[in-house]
Amino acid sequence: MHGLYSKLIKPIHFSGDIVAVNFSFFISYYLVYGSHDNFVDNHYFSLLIFYNAAWIVLTLLLKPYQFGRTQPYTSLLSSIFRFLFFFILAQEIFNRWVTVFNYPHSFFIYTYISIALLLPLWRLTTILALRIYRKRGFNFKRVVLVCSDSNSCSELKEFFDNHPEHGYRILRIFNIRKHYSGTNDLMGELKDYCTEKDIDEIYCSYSPFNGNGISDLMDFANKNLIRVKFLPDVFGFTMKQFNIEFYDYIPVFAVKPTPLDDPLNKIFKRAFDITFSFVVMVFLFSWLAPLIALFIKLDSRGNVIFRQRRNGLDNKEFWCYKFRTMYNNHEADITQATGDDSRITKIGSFLRKTSLDELPQFINVFLGDMSVVGPRPHMVWHTEYYSEIIKKYMLRHFIKPGITGLAQVKGYRGETSDPALMERRIKMDVFYMENWSFFLDLKIIFLTLFKLQDDAPGIKKIPANGKPAAKRSKQIDYSASQEFHATKSLKHKISLNFFVFFGAFVTLWQKFLCFRIPT
Repeated sequence: MHGLYSKLIKPIHFSGDIVAVNFSFFISYYLVYGSHDNFVDNHYFSLLIFYNAAWIVLTLLLKPYQFGRTQPYTSLLSSIFRFLFFFILAQEIFNRWVTVFNYPHSFFIYTYISIALLLPLWRLTTILALRIYRKRGFNFKRVVLVCSDSNSCSELKEFFDNHPEHGYRILRIFNIRKHYSGTNDLMGELKDYCTEKDIDEIYCSYSPFNGNGISDLMDFANKNLIRVKFLPDVFGFTMKQFNIEFYDYIPVFAVKPTPLDDPLNKIFKRAFDITFSFVVMVFLFSWLAPLIALFIKLDSRGNVIFRQRRNGLDNKEFWCYKFRTMYNNHEADITQATGDDSRITKIGSFLRKTSLDELPQFINVFLGDMSVVGPRPHMVWHTEYYSEIIKKYMLRHFIKPGITGLAQVKGYRGETSDPALMERRIKMDVFYMENWSFFLDLKIIFLTLFKLQDDAPGIKKIPANGKPAAKRSKQIDYSASQEFHATKSLKHKISLNFFVFFGAFVTLWQKFLCFRIPT
């Protein structure tokens, strides 16, 4: 059985960290005194011993090397900075309450800065080299997938295939419904294959096995040093949707409320929506809207503002406002626009490419029908149709629709005629709903700025009865979580200011930069 890395990886990380800490210490001493003379006489040797001891103790307590193959770089950096925060905290406590020597403030500042630069550089370089090594076919894990049907392992297989740098090689997929008459037939062949091929990990769907089957699988895996991992499809739900509560020693699964079920979060989000939309309307809409209106009028006849019924919170309909981008036509509510749609005006094409046609929706936000960030509102016909063929489609209506959203910044925007693309969009919408935070909203707004130059969405016509031509008979199910990823104190003014700044940086990094968005 191969380890999470090879046996030398973690010692290499630790050794490099110790070198970085000591190198930073000597560099800082040189910057303060101009040489390394009188190092022992100035009582820095005892401080150096404490530095190393504190690093070793914190390593044992915080376990900073418990990271997996698939952990993103931002999450790795977040872990490093959290560890550095507690290391700096230990140094400041030692300098204030333990040592009797008066060390220059500048020494600590130089040390903290150099460690904060060297440590991430060392760690990321090591991990990058390891991933390149794995991508070339070395240090990989041999895995098999055990699925209840052809779809349950497809996303995991796609992830492994698209990311060879993580070092997973799928040798075989066992599909119980397609190839086996029962669990016993599967277990016999699975055991023989894993033994013959020296398999490292088994990824399996829970549903093919009953209690005895799982026990049998775990006993076999333990005897053969194979790690078993279950895909989260327990009871047809994702584990992300549950909290585990213990009644004495009895575990109980409880459905987890979403963040926006909290009234305080709703108030906070609404306050942000009002403030943001007010600023946009005063400083942007107030002068830009008249110019756009003038160009629309010069380009074609008709109203400047186009309004359309959309489904919002609790599936209630509301009027969604946009700048008119088409000539007047009778198919606006039943036919989406295509990239080369003859109904689009010249100024309309520009407005769509720059997303300026959505600007009036800040009025919807200010009135309370929409939010700045949330699932995009769909036409009434689309809601009626897709609610029948995509399971959990209606969950997106538990929160207000938004001008922009997670699905849009991840590329799932525009075309809504393909059920598969709509399924991916709904995954993102539900993921956003289950993982909402203020920092996630800020990140989506930030990422939206880089999407404004995307081409206008291409589209497909929906017949007058509101039903697209091809309709599936079976509902589409999914697991939203498969896509499917941070404190203050102490001493002298200079050190304290740096310490507070570093703590704030760690917090913002963890909350804003490192929020794991599914791909």
